[in-house]
Amino acid sequence: MLRRCCGFVAGVLRHRRNLAVLWGRGLRLAVLRGRHLTVIRCGCSRLAIVGGWHGRLAVSRGRLVEAGCGRVRSGEIRGYRRAVWCAVSTLRHGGCRRAIVKTCALRLAGKSHEHDIDNAAGQRNQRANDRRAKTAGFEIVEIHGAHGYLLTNFFSPHTNHRTDLYGGSLENRMRIYLEIARDVRKKVGPDMAVTIRLSGTDYEPDGFPIEDTIELAKALEKEGIDAFHISGGDHHTMIHQVSPMAINVCHNVWAAEAIKKHVHVPVIASGSITLPEYAEEILASGKGDFVGLGRPLWADPEWPNKACSDHPEDIRPCIRCNEGCLERTFFNYKAVTCAVNPQISREGELKIKPAEKPRTIAVIGAGAAGMEAARVAKLRGHDVTIFEEKPIDGGLLNEAAAPEFKADIRPLMKYQATQIKKLGIPVIRKRAEMADLEDYDAVICATGSTPIIPRIPGVDKPIAVDCLSAINGAKPVGERVIVIGGGLVGSETALDLAENGHKVTLVEMQPQIMNGVAVTDFLAYSERIAKTDMRILTNTRLEAIEDDGAIVSGKQGEEKLTADTVILALGLKANHQLYDQLIAADKEAYLVGDAVKAGKIFDAFHTGYRVGLKI
Repeated sequence: MLRRCCGFVAGVLRHRRNLAVLWGRGLRLAVLRGRHLTVIRCGCSRLAIVGGWHGRLAVSRGRLVEAGCGRVRSGEIRGYRRAVWCAVSTLRHGGCRRAIVKTCALRLAGKSHEHDIDNAAGQRNQRANDRRAKTAGFEIVEIHGAHGYLLTNFFSPHTNHRTDLYGGSLENRMRIYLEIARDVRKKVGPDMAVTIRLSGTDYEPDGFPIEDTIELAKALEKEGIDAFHISGGDHHTMIHQVSPMAINVCHNVWAAEAIKKHVHVPVIASGSITLPEYAEEILASGKGDFVGLGRPLWADPEWPNKACSDHPEDIRPCIRCNEGCLERTFFNYKAVTCAVNPQISREGELKIKPAEKPRTIAVIGAGAAGMEAARVAKLRGHDVTIFEEKPIDGGLLNEAAAPEFKADIRPLMKYQATQIKKLGIPVIRKRAEMADLEDYDAVICATGSTPIIPRIPGVDKPIAVDCLSAINGAKPVGERVIVIGGGLVGSETALDLAENGHKVTLVEMQPQIMNGVAVTDFLAYSERIAKTDMRILTNTRLEAIEDDGAIVSGKQGEEKLTADTVILALGLKANHQLYDQLIAADKEAYLVGDAVKAGKIFDAFHTGYRVGLKI
């Protein structure tokens, strides 16, 4: 029986080794783990999984696996029909935005030094160890020719200003791709699959369009490339490469569809394909032969198994927040993890194990942190009960998911509610009091946070509304709106209102709005804000609220802003009153989520998980 998928995915993440899972026409799944091949029966025959860099997987229909991977070993395995398996190694070079380029003496602009390019191409292949990859047992070599790495630096007019054989015309700009593909094929031989990852476009104003990429793909196919893995963007246009939730799901599938019409080898569609239903639609409509998964496998390494067994409701969905993966690694140089899956990178340390002694546990609050703590505690064998005073679960996830550009959070809410129901955890709809908790061995306080209300003149006027009441519709919002506070919540609220026809003025005390926001969110929101008529006042503070607006002051002095509604988005403060009472009564109690400190979904899941594991 196949061990849990997180085992081999963790190996991929830690060692940058690449494993693949495919299945053919028979309802079987073959998995290569080191030298050990395991084949199991699968619940459906529609999907297949292929490995890629950093645990990237691809999904396809069995018939396409057989037809499209001619160079991948296939055949009879333990009597099963046409099971296919492979391991993938990716070759990449950092390009002109990485320090390694200095050793290659590449000049994308200025005088021509063609021998430097020849040397660089040779060094690239030597460093990437394409022959060693074959010797080590890898079944596929994938050339990374996307995302602003070296090859796209040559391909894009945005970065390539050369005037020799490697610059200028499309033929010249694609030359290095063809030379490297030819060289890799020569070194690995005819029996090893060679694929390449391409950006459909780099999304630069003066970059390369999809038409150029189509011509490149056609030329590469003639050089023996066995499949195309299609993505998009470069380092400067990162929101098209590692798309946040403000960008549409399946963001680069259009490019895979366009290229597929012009080549005769399989095309892998990738990018923000977070749910099996998206993958099925792509395959059914012929937009791609395979579907690649990256971040969804950090959110849930069991994604393939759960999709195979027709249990998509059990998949913990990636919400594309980029907080645990991209933000931590690329920008903060920390170990990779996942906002909704605290086990990533700590699978051994944070493994869910049975409790030494089952206990009765009360969880106060059915928000993200409370439900995660309840789930983990229940899986460990504790008797768990949730108290929730509101008629719906989810806590502040309800407000977070309200804007359409944050719809990715909604499947996460559904997932959490489903797990609580499947585990049989009762939810009592009432405000928990001290008397209700006397008979429990321990209490987890997931009591959330409340809006900060400033002490300024007029704050109690009907025109003043706190951010949560404005978002969830508890209080009406007029046509003309002033949003006080340009942090994450205030900026998102202002953007949502502006995109829905309100005339919005956003007021922020700091020199810039969205301080502390994830880089990809900042870029995506900035693009969207630029398309609205929102007025933004920075270095400006609220002085008073009046019946028809607000008085603010900045470098130019005081100004009267007229509005129908003034929304106060000045942050949230932790609500831990019940916890304080429990501790005072010498009761075992724990804080999770916003009750510790107002934070993000990352904080809710990680604190909830760890407390559920601790008790």
